[in-house]
Amino acid sequence: MVIMSNVIESFAASQVEFGTRQALRVTVTTLLLSIVCYLVVDRAGLQSLVLAFPEILLATVAFDVLVGKWRGLRLLEYGRFMAAVRRERREPLAPATPRTPEQP
Repeated sequence: MVIMSNVIESFAASQVEFGTRQALRVTVTTLLLSIVCYLVVDRAGLQSLVLAFPEILLATVAFDVLVGKWRGLRLLEYGRFMAAVRRERREPLAPATPRTPEQP
């Protein structure tokens, strides 16, 4: 119930900010990702592995920190902006000329 209320709240905020189509897309993506995560965690082998070696959870947190928001850019944004980075490397911007203060 808590998760569903958070999804509904997020949907309402996204709908106000971005529109209904974008809010539906974000909500459907969230629900599909939740289902995939449930199916992965529901496997008995994974559960017994984590129960036997709880330090695996620390490795998961470390991986999240490296790939997630704390990195500055999300992983998808690297791919999204890679063309701009390549173009910048080929054609660097001209150096800015310093402005001199106007004399009265």
